[in-house]
Amino acid sequence: MAAHGHFHWNERCARDVEQAKTFYSETIGWTFQPMAMGDGATYWVAMQGGQPVAGIFPTNRPEFASVPDGWMSYLAVDNVDARAKKAEAAGAKLMRPIFDVPNVGRIAILTEPGGAAVGWMYTRLPTSFLPQEDQGVGFRIERSGEETSDVDVGRIRNSEAGEY
Repeated sequence: MAAHGHFHWNERCARDVEQAKTFYSETIGWTFQPMAMGDGATYWVAMQGGQPVAGIFPTNRPEFASVPDGWMSYLAVDNVDARAKKAEAAGAKLMRPIFDVPNVGRIAILTEPGGAAVGWMYTRLPTSFLPQEDQGVGFRIERSGEETSDVDVGRIRNSEAGEY
């Protein structure tokens, strides 16, 4: 995971996912891997040189009608809930309740007092991703002094704390 306060992920919010995929494929050279979302939609992980570099989030569903097409950046934070309380005290507004993304982490999406939207995320996932061709997107866990292992995203979970 990126260190607290550093940008961790960027995501393109798109009503027309195929148009966005085509544009970035033709102009940047990205390829895409699908990742099933809990509501039946598909999240698209953009790949460059075998590494995930961004995502495309589909907003062509009624619950996202007010979300404009654009990019959303996510900052890594050490505690989403505590930091969101501080943000609200400083004038920010949560755009939706804080939520968990299975196998990814905990996320708050807010608008800062100046009106800019930003995501804050806490995850235990490593920052070094490795695509698993037969299983979708996976991650490579690298710890100093330990062996490197490839892991399917669906199997990464801290069961004791119930956090991802």
